[in-house]
Amino acid sequence: MTRSSEQGGDNKSFPEGYSINLLWDALEKEFKSVWLNKDSRNKFSKNIKILTEAKGITQQELAKRVGVKHSSISRLLSGKQKTSLRVLVLIARTLGVDERTLLRMDLPKALEKTISEFELTL
Repeated sequence: MTRSSEQGGDNKSFPEGYSINLLWDALEKEFKSVWLNKDSRNKFSKNIKILTEAKGITQQELAKRVGVKHSSISRLLSGKQKTSLRVLVLIARTLGVDERTLLRMDLPKALEKTISEFELTL
């Protein structure tokens, strides 16, 4: 997915004054800042692992849906390979989450909190 492929679409779903280019640029800036931080990359990998397990999607199936080699997904999840913003967007869409959820949310911590809250109600 490139900016030029997005430009032809209808921008009515974006807030007034925003364009797909501005939104893409903001996401790209956030994406680059995450890749500079090893802890953030690890969080990203853990989030993908949790979501694929929850949805019953194997690494091989994720790779096929995203259009990359299985080895690329494997290296990405082990922290041995970086990815592109395009692949990040495709992974997020495949897993049914927002790109920022993959980049920023600490899913293991959120799940732990949810489980603790559930246990308190028992």
